[in-house]
Amino acid sequence: MAKLIVGIDVGGTKVAGGLVSLKGQLVKSLVVPTRAEKGFKTSYSQDVHLIERLIKLAGGKENVAGIGICAPGPLNPKAGIVINPPNLPGGATSSCHICLKTISAFLLKSKTTPNAAGLAEVLFGAAVGYRDVFYVTVSTGVGTGVIINKKIYHGKNGVGERADTFPSTSTAPIAADAAR
Repeated sequence: MAKLIVGIDVGGTKVAGGLVSLKGQLVKSLVVPTRAEKGFKTSYSQDVHLIERLIKLAGGKENVAGIGICAPGPLNPKAGIVINPPNLPGGATSSCHICLKTISAFLLKSKTTPNAAGLAEVLFGAAVGYRDVFYVTVSTGVGTGVIINKKIYHGKNGVGERADTFPSTSTAPIAADAAR
């Protein structure tokens, strides 16, 4: 069996996970609720269980090349630290790398969701053929990612692409309302 990559997208309401081929083809996907309202330990447990299920579906650790995690920002990509994500209440500051090394000895990469999605579009999706992309994601929150020369732009302190990140709630102002 060819090695697969475990991909995890930690969102405000759900954690989506997938097994992806080294060529970027989705082999299997699973989704579980984030349960952010129950606090960091519960949300983290959801992440760990999903990763373990995907490793099992891959046929074991020997068939996994690595784990990629995208999480709400801001995130320090060098340290793998998520800094008080606005759409995961109770998340405070946590280290993806430290927490998840307890379940794996894999190469582990952490990126913000829009950075990971923007890079995936440049490499495999709608932005193939483009070197520079400004990516916006709107879901539980709104976030941005900047891809320059087919690489994620992190800036000096790791958050250079943060045009805006805020949770989407019924009390958040809409851009048109804010301009009035």
